[in-house]
Amino acid sequence: MQSNISPESWPIKLLFPLFLILIGASYCHTLYSPLTLDDFASFVEVREVYINEVSLEALRQIAESRFGLARFLPMLSFAIDHRLSGGGIVQFHITNIAIHLLATLALYAFLSGLMRFDACRLAIRMMSPAHFCLFVAVLWATHPVQTNAVTYIVQRMAAMMTMFYLATLACYLYARVIKIGAKSGVLYTAAGIFAIAALLCKENAATLPLAILLLEAIFISPQIGLRLQRAITRRRALVTALLLLLLAPLAAGSLERYVMAGYEIRHFTLLERILTELRVVVSYLSLLALPLPNRLNLDHDFSLSSSLLSPPTTLFSLLFLLAMLLTGIRTRRQEPLVAFAIFWFFLQLIIESSVVPLELVFEHRLYLPSIGFVLVVVTTIDRVFAYLGRHNLQRPHQVAFLCLVILTCVLSLLTSVRNYTWRDPLSIYGDSLRKSPVKPRAMVNYGTALIRADRLDEALPLMEQAIALGRPGEEEYVNAANNILAVLVREKEYAQSIEKGESYLTHMPPNVNGSGFAKFMFNLGYSYFNLGRYEEALGAYVRGLAQENASEQLFLTAMRSTYEAALSKGSNEELEEIDREVAVLLKMAALMMQLKHYDHCRSFLDEVIAADSANQKMRTIEEQLQSELIANENATRSADITQDADYQQNIRFRWTMRAATFLLRHYAPLRPLAGKLLTFAQQMEPANPFAAAMIIEYFLARDDSSAAMATAEQAIRQHESFPPLLDLIGNGYLARGDHQRAAIVFSQLLAIYPGHPRWRDYDTVIRKNLSQLPASEDSPNLSPPTSQS
Repeated sequence: MQSNISPESWPIKLLFPLFLILIGASYCHTLYSPLTLDDFASFVEVREVYINEVSLEALRQIAESRFGLARFLPMLSFAIDHRLSGGGIVQFHITNIAIHLLATLALYAFLSGLMRFDACRLAIRMMSPAHFCLFVAVLWATHPVQTNAVTYIVQRMAAMMTMFYLATLACYLYARVIKIGAKSGVLYTAAGIFAIAALLCKENAATLPLAILLLEAIFISPQIGLRLQRAITRRRALVTALLLLLLAPLAAGSLERYVMAGYEIRHFTLLERILTELRVVVSYLSLLALPLPNRLNLDHDFSLSSSLLSPPTTLFSLLFLLAMLLTGIRTRRQEPLVAFAIFWFFLQLIIESSVVPLELVFEHRLYLPSIGFVLVVVTTIDRVFAYLGRHNLQRPHQVAFLCLVILTCVLSLLTSVRNYTWRDPLSIYGDSLRKSPVKPRAMVNYGTALIRADRLDEALPLMEQAIALGRPGEEEYVNAANNILAVLVREKEYAQSIEKGESYLTHMPPNVNGSGFAKFMFNLGYSYFNLGRYEEALGAYVRGLAQENASEQLFLTAMRSTYEAALSKGSNEELEEIDREVAVLLKMAALMMQLKHYDHCRSFLDEVIAADSANQKMRTIEEQLQSELIANENATRSADITQDADYQQNIRFRWTMRAATFLLRHYAPLRPLAGKLLTFAQQMEPANPFAAAMIIEYFLARDDSSAAMATAEQAIRQHESFPPLLDLIGNGYLARGDHQRAAIVFSQLLAIYPGHPRWRDYDTVIRKNLSQLPASEDSPNLSPPTSQS
């Protein structure tokens, strides 16, 4: 029987499975590689990931995790992996490798679709389009830099996004080839589905529309620029420019709200990040060009650029990158494939290597951009051997093919060597510390691995060194301090743990990233507990519970044990009327009431009711609970403008307030108009508290605190129980340094809205500035061991 497969297609159909096996072999020894860095915070310690079954309720639970819908699909995959494996690590690695192989297939499909267009196909001088696509895909997949997106489990987010991103482009290209008919409709639909999937994996997928425009401009419709230029008349150009000017303030407002706020927890500024990223991108290119295992690093330590000449390599990097862009622009017609590769590289780095306040450098960010680099490499090899073939090189096709196979095998070997570094925590973290010897996080991570290996003499000096290098906006100080306390607790050196813990709290840098603060406070509280200092233990547990919800059950259990121990140590007079368990439950209920953990308070009260339904203290706490819940509900309703009678009934007032709110909060150039609209709204409804509150907000936006406070003091006489107004006034006094008045206003606010989202902050102001404070007889002294916040 004669095969219908052409001889030319045999090598591809034979080689592709072999190369996929080679790619899998490069990663097969990573199945037991440990969890690292962001694995813990991103999914291991995220309780929404732990589902009993795949159901609508489970999907809703995952959608409400810390990433929300922005990374829903990777989080769902983590949940499924955990469900299938029972918590074993192997399943997670198998899924990551499978995604990497599928991304390789998607890349091949994308490139094959690209070859359907003359501008791309004719850019290849010697190789067949099928071989070209094959080697770009396998060289990309075997490149050692991809280990940070495949072996590093949480970076599945980048790999999944890339897989769907490339599938979207592949479907789009094939649909553009077909142009009309049912098949094109199916392909466009598939492209839309894959695009949505990419957006549900990682925010980088937002560049998809730009990638499609890039494909259109270079390969599909090269004359699109000229057509647009001809289509745009002066009037249309003027309208477009006007629209851009109108939209610019909205973009600036978004930048301020969503970008600049992120720099508050970083040790660098926006300018420093932009300048430093110039060097980072050049460093990325060097890693792609020379991917030796001793150059790859899980946690790079990159010095900051403070100006173009500090260091001078910043200016050189800028000039080099500009030269790259200029090359792409000038060669887009003669060398469209090279131009596309250059633009692709920059496009895929535009989010993570620009203004977004992320960490400066991570190798997994090259997963999608590196396609552009590999395209240039394979195109260059094609050009070189085409040239040599014209100058008497025998069999240039075969020699080029052999060179590419050798290069693939070398990259695969380097990937295997790099993956060997991931064999255990000591290996991968030790490698990071050798390459980043003065980076505090590298010290903490390696020190933690040493502690788990019982090498305490080596670990503790590293932790102390990391603490000495602690700086604002980083979490290493807290993590190192917590690790030291954990060791001391394990060795039962409780007095030393308390001494060091209190010292660390006192000297903690300002604005430190407190991601490990809850664990630190738990270890400190446990040390107090073991020395019988129960009141201080409770204070530490309360501070830890305020910082973290993921481990709240652990803190509740510790608090309960502390109360039990305190009752056992103290007098038994109280236990003559009610048994010990009920006494503990009542104290826990009172404490949860004080901490505004209403659900936990309700649970403890239910336990008391089951044991002693006639208990009078229980009834007192229950009455307080109901009172506060009702007060919170009323305060929340009164602060919701959509529930306001004037807003509902007066259409003119409603739309005036809507317009004023939009201009005030989102459109700074027309902010003066917002003031006029608010004045008009107040004239329509003089007794409405929302108009008064918005006028105060307007003055604060103009930095006119005097007018804002004068307006507030006048408005509060008419609306003394309106929560938003009290909130604004209290914070206004606080900003002016009048803490005494701020404390008075905040006490009024918490009286009508006890569960306010910022009740802890306001309660702290009240405690520091008002001498007489109401206290519950069942509530412990919850003052922290030190005044450091």
